[in-house]
Parts: sequence; structure tokens; C-alpha cells
Amino acid sequence: MDAIIVSSIASVVSVVVGFGAMLLVLKQTTLNAEQVRIMRDAYLADHERRKKQSTIEYVNSIRDKYRPIVERLEDKFGKDLVINMPDIDQEERRDIKELLSIIEHMAVGVETEVYDIDIIDRMSGSYFLRIRRILDPYISDAQKRNSNNYIEFDQMCDRIRAKRKPLNNKGRLELPAERKRVPA
Repeated sequence: MDAIIVSSIASVVSVVVGFGAMLLVLKQTTLNAEQVRIMRDAYLADHERRKKQSTIEYVNSIRDKYRPIVERLEDKFGKDLVINMPDIDQEERRDIKELLSIIEHMAVGVETEVYDIDIIDRMSGSYFLRIRRILDPYISDAQKRNSNNYIEFDQMCDRIRAKRKPLNNKGRLELPAERKRVPA
């Protein structure tokens, strides 16, 4: 009888120990899952921070390239006025093409989510919308020849406008350049 009792006690103890081990494994699995979640969140936060930092650095690095071109155009045509295509000479066409190429490359980065649209909007969103409006005749002409010309810049501007769009557009005046612009 003693052997039966010892055997029964051993069975109960082994079940309790097995159950305890199972609870320990379950607890460890839960902790591991939490660690993985924390690591993923930290990785995503670091990635987002790096994306914002690289956006700031890139916009600052290209600013010195595009500002002089815009200033030369503003000196000729006036600040915030749309360019007049017949008045553009070959050198100005090269400058505009260079300006748009710089911005188009950045816009590709925005559209592929390499650069952060929120940072671009906060740093220079109004400036890029103004450039788009000022150069509308040139861009429209280029898009007549090839509909893919400056499409990324247009998409970036559309995203910036959408972020800024008031909920109620009643009473909003539309600029003449905006009325003629056909989305690419």
C-alpha cells in the first residue's frame, strides 16, 4: 500500500510540477512577445526619427540650389506672379529645368516615403506650392509633351494642399492659375 500511495503522490507532484512548468513557459512566452513588441516599436520610432532627420537635412541641402533660381525668376517676373512663357530665354529655361529636377527628385523621395511629407510641408510646403503656381505655364507645357513630366512634384503638391484643405471651402477664392490647371 505504501508503494501505491508513494506512486500516487509522485503522480500528483509530477502533474503539479508539469503544470507549474507550463505556466512558467507561458509567462516566458508572454514576456518574449512583449520584448519583441517593444523592440519593434523602438525600431519603428527610430526609423521615423531618421526619416524626419534625413528629410530636414535633404531640404536644407537643396535649398541653396533652388532659392537662387527662384529669386532670379522673381526679379524678372515679380514676386508671386506666374511666369510668362514667351519672356523666358534659354538660360532661364535651363534654370527652371534644373530647379524642377531638384524638386522632382525630392518629390520622388516623398512619394516613395523615403522623405516625410509632414516635415516637407512644415519646412517649405508653402514655398513649393508657390513654386508650382509660379511655374505652372512651364510645367503645363512640359506635361503636354510628356504627361509624366513633373508628375511627382504635382503629387507632392496635391498632398500638401490636401493636408491644408479647409473642411468648408465656402467663400474661398480660386486663383486664375488654379482654374486653368488640369491635374496631371
